[in-house]
Amino acid sequence: MPMRCLALGMALLLIQTGCGNGAATSFEINSTSENFGQKVLYNNKVDIVMLIDNSTSMQQHQARLSKQMPTLVSVLQSLKMDYHIVVITTSMGSGGDGGQFKGSPTVLTNQTANLATVLSDRILQGEAGKDLERGLESLQSVLYPGYLATDGAGFFRDDALMAVIALSDEDDSSAGTASTYASLLEKLKPAGKDGRKSWIFNFIGVLSNSSQCRTFNDYSAPGSKFMQLADISGGNKESICTSNLASAVTNIKARIIQIL
Repeated sequence: MPMRCLALGMALLLIQTGCGNGAATSFEINSTSENFGQKVLYNNKVDIVMLIDNSTSMQQHQARLSKQMPTLVSVLQSLKMDYHIVVITTSMGSGGDGGQFKGSPTVLTNQTANLATVLSDRILQGEAGKDLERGLESLQSVLYPGYLATDGAGFFRDDALMAVIALSDEDDSSAGTASTYASLLEKLKPAGKDGRKSWIFNFIGVLSNSSQCRTFNDYSAPGSKFMQLADISGGNKESICTSNLASAVTNIKARIIQIL
């Protein structure tokens, strides 16, 4: 697909209205035919949260996702996207490392040196996290205004699409329902006047109880809550049991830059 078509695809996806502080921020495209030598202007901002399950059994899955990060970065770079990327874990509670951006610098951008390598390494969060995964509580914590104004400063932008990519081989045990967290994201990133959402949730995990996808000690736990959020937002649901997760990441990339 020609580059300008991909750029236009992202542009159309990002034509939304967002407000994080009560003031309206418009996602607008000012386009005219390039045949007349005029430019197509588009909003190219996307804030990405990588939500990584770091409980027992996850290291193999983290490793496979990690190997796909250079491809993801390459696409973002080729489209000249203005992106922020952070990594969080599912390990909440006493002694857990959830509810905070991981690594230093915490926010990765197109200006980060050796970005593909840094992001690939950051996906590898290990298996020492709590086995009661509470990834959505972790997401809620890092999106609180207080956190975004202090330790999380520099990530959130009112006028950027927010894309969450969650990796887990179990269901989420956070206290709220999928609707609870959808409401949080809707408040943080309100839909545009045309109803299009300015956030999208994507899930790579166990999609159904099946002997073909058992991830630990013959155990299978579909990520029901994660899948519900993906459905609410129109995001992708991908199997964690594919051979190398390349198709999962490719489909998620395509969903973000899709021409609607």
